[in-house]
Amino acid sequence: MNIAILPDWFETLGTLPCLARLSGQSVAIFNVHLQDIEPLAAPS
Repeated sequence: MNIAILPDWFETLGTLPCLARLSGQSVAIFNVHLQDIEPLAAPS
């Protein structure tokens, strides 16, 4: 299973013991903050 966790603004989720329950899963924790959202709206 692929799991995306967003946003982790304070970068604390990786330190929580409950994250161990997701072992064996594909987990991506996003903590990048964008000031300019135009590139996200641009066609690819």
